[in-house]
Amino acid sequence: MGPVNSYTEWGRLEEVILGSHYNTTVGTLDLSMRLLFHDNLKRLKKKYPTHTYTIKKEYIDEREEDVQRLSELLTSMGVVVRRPAPLQEVKRVLTPYWEAITKACDNPRDRVLIVGDRIIETPCCLRNRFFENDLLKPIFYGYFAAGARWSGAPAPMMTQASFDHSYVDASLNVGTGEFEIMFDAAQCLRFGKDIVFNASTKNHDLGFEWLQRELGPEFRLHKVSIVDNHLDGAIMPLCPGKLLVNDWGIHKLHLLPAPLQKWEVLYMTDEDRSHYSEEELLLASTRITVNVLSVDEKHVIINEYATETIRLLEKKGFTPIPIRFRHSRIFGGGIHCVSLDVRRKETLEDYFS
Repeated sequence: MGPVNSYTEWGRLEEVILGSHYNTTVGTLDLSMRLLFHDNLKRLKKKYPTHTYTIKKEYIDEREEDVQRLSELLTSMGVVVRRPAPLQEVKRVLTPYWEAITKACDNPRDRVLIVGDRIIETPCCLRNRFFENDLLKPIFYGYFAAGARWSGAPAPMMTQASFDHSYVDASLNVGTGEFEIMFDAAQCLRFGKDIVFNASTKNHDLGFEWLQRELGPEFRLHKVSIVDNHLDGAIMPLCPGKLLVNDWGIHKLHLLPAPLQKWEVLYMTDEDRSHYSEEELLLASTRITVNVLSVDEKHVIINEYATETIRLLEKKGFTPIPIRFRHSRIFGGGIHCVSLDVRRKETLEDYFS
């Protein structure tokens, strides 16, 4: 087994990259961000204008403290932990088509898909994440030198005409023919030979086609439309035959591939009840608790406040490992998002036959 090897969300974890929140104080709430986080933003009472927003330093410090404790926990379990290079300075980015500011690599799951020995960089629609993976390149070059394959989808121009708005309004941008490939790795859940891909726009449809051609006939891709973007905010497979699902996914299970509809569903009822002022921009729902990280088919790292889900997991034979993990709604991702599993002790298997 080489330095990169991961086919599922539950195989025995051996190496992982955890995100860095250093210098994440400023963000840009532009068109690309409004489209990516549409489902969450529309539920907020406050209407945010298009401008930069800030994240309090205390939130960043507390998040980094929790990620560090997650790192220590994983290390104690024999998992190799790596971190992206910190964003040393927030800089203005100017292209021929748009401008933005650089962003730290806080949720490495979003822009990198690991399939077997492949590192696949995905073209996120967020303009301020365009250069984010540069912070991972020192690690990736090491994997590449040790034999891993490394590729990426075409980098999008992200002009105003590049984006399909139809998920937000079905009457907009239909059939312009100018859409580009844009999708996040977090829209995919891996089940060995099968990958479930959430697609809600023409940009995602193009991404689905690109990824299927990139991976070839060895893998089967299944297109679903369950959420706006990231599927791991609604559904998480825990082991063969069991899915953890929250409110966002429970009513759309019939859209999953037929084999998955036979899996046992564990319904998560816990909510993130953290209190924030109306000025805070919340990018994840109160049901972000579903975003767990499996260390193997039994051990599941989960936010400590999810007491009902912890009891449910214990009842179903799992060993939940509660940790404090604050401000997932602020940073738009939970424990699964902040981690990128690079190597799991597993081989390619067919879980759908």
